[in-house]
This record gives sequence, C-alpha cells and structure tokens, in this order.
Amino acid sequence: HLPSQSNPPWMRKQAIAHLNLLKSRLPADVLAIAGGDFNVSLAEDKKEGFIAKDLAGQWQLSHLEGCKACQGTTYYPKTNEWSFFDILAFAPSMKSGGTAKWVLDPASIRIPRDVREQTDQAGTPNRFSPEGGVSDHWPMFARIVQVQ
Repeated sequence: HLPSQSNPPWMRKQAIAHLNLLKSRLPADVLAIAGGDFNVSLAEDKKEGFIAKDLAGQWQLSHLEGCKACQGTTYYPKTNEWSFFDILAFAPSMKSGGTAKWVLDPASIRIPRDVREQTDQAGTPNRFSPEGGVSDHWPMFARIVQVQ
C-alpha cells in the first residue's frame, strides 16, 4: 500500500523506487510479484510518469498487459476520471517466452466487481458503509500458469 493521495507525489515515487530496489536485489530466477494499492491517479501519472517511467520499465503491469476493456479500479466523480490505483506487477521473466517456469496469463487479468457490495448503482466502486459497501476501489486479479 503506497502512500495515499493525501500525501505528496514524491512519497509515492520514493515507495516505487524502493520497490524497484528490492526487486533488483533478488536473484534473476525469483518469481517477483508485487501488488496492491499503488494510489497513483491517472492525472498524477500523466504529470509525474510514475507508471511509464518508474514501473513499466521494471515490471509487467496488470492493466498494461491485459484487462484492455477495464476502465480502472477507482473513479473520481469530480473529474469523471477512472484510475488504476490497484496494480499487479510481475517480473519481466514471467512473460510468455521468458525464462520463468511460471508465466502471467494476460487474458486472465480482470477486476472482480460482480458482487453488489463491490459495485454501486452507477457502476463504480461501492465505498465502505455499514449498509454494505466494501471499498472505494476494486482489486485486480490475474492467473499465473506453469510452463509445460
């Protein structure tokens, strides 16, 4: 869970740099997978380039590899904008044809949002509430498959 949007962008940039540093210290054959709430909005990514510059060069990213019809995992009504707060990141060796014995299946990547508690009537994440909401953003899902 990277620092929230209530924190300055440099804190998320620093957290991403640390994640990349941790990955760089792993042996090449380790199946590195990171995932969760990266808290990078679309507007911030356009301005700061966290996804393209700081993550995509080091990882396979769920919403860039698959889930092409997915709008995002969180929605900002004020700006009418979807963002991928939630991201799954996979080592490049886990690409089909790579060196890993387990690979990412891009076709499996999706956003589980089929339960009433997850999605409100407008089709956006159903914020937590005692009446039944869960979260203001959805998770990502992906399968990894063993290479035969």
